[in-house]
Amino acid sequence: MSIRIFELPPKAGEVLNSTKIPTEDPNDVTNATRMIAASDLTPFTYAATDEDSPLSLGLLYTTETAVVGRSINNVAFSLKNAPTGNTIEIDILKETGINTNVFATILSTRPTIMINEFTSTTSTPVPILSTNIWESGRRLQIVLTINDANFAATGLKVTIKS
Repeated sequence: MSIRIFELPPKAGEVLNSTKIPTEDPNDVTNATRMIAASDLTPFTYAATDEDSPLSLGLLYTTETAVVGRSINNVAFSLKNAPTGNTIEIDILKETGINTNVFATILSTRPTIMINEFTSTTSTPVPILSTNIWESGRRLQIVLTINDANFAATGLKVTIKS
């Protein structure tokens, strides 16, 4: 992923967007608008589990460190196989500081995947972010907080949209 300051010309055929992005400098109170490539706003999708093993409660996946700070505007989850015993619930935790290995939720309302469904995009309530900044140098964790009683759900993926 690359960031281009607005003075740099775009590559041939590249569309640029103006957006505010978080910086790793806590003293940067301006959070200046910068030009970044539209491809840098592409959602991240992580495979939180393998495709065939039943989900298990607790920590499922820890992302790599964010190289560039970014905002999180939406999250979505999907499964290879739907839960059959009950609705599952997922949480996303963000590292509270660089290299602290201490994590706190970024969601005030956690997403769910209902029985016989494959995605959180149709669930109610809709996930609500309590914070939407993923600072440079911090990691995210994907945690299963309520599991499928029949252990039928497999292949969890998370998509983080900027």
